[in-house]
Amino acid sequence: SVQKFAQWCSMRPDMFPADVVEALSKLRCDAPPHDYEHTRKVIRESFGREIEDIFESFEEAPVASGTVAQVHRARLKAQFAIDGKVRDVAVKVQHPYVLEETFFDADLLFHIVNLSEKLTVPMKKEDFLQVL
Repeated sequence: SVQKFAQWCSMRPDMFPADVVEALSKLRCDAPPHDYEHTRKVIRESFGREIEDIFESFEEAPVASGTVAQVHRARLKAQFAIDGKVRDVAVKVQHPYVLEETFFDADLLFHIVNLSEKLTVPMKKEDFLQVL
């Protein structure tokens, strides 16, 4: 949540100095990826199968990595596609500990916003947590 908040701040040159906006803009891309073993574990736990059982090919290196997840290119086997055809797909895999960190960070985020005179959040903390 803190990283998401910082990303939002990076898009608000009307509220923050240019050097802060520039520094925080780096958080919108190039988030560190998690290791491939975590990706394999998540697929196995989510689908009860190994990557090789579901996909004809699966790129180990992610195409992109954000604050919550990373994305891998893959080719879905025909037997798992809705239309029964081999499909090139993007597979989004959540980073480890995202949920735990999000709930911890939400308290901190709302505390920071409450201390600030310039910032407001358009919802109550409870509503925000339910959206997550």
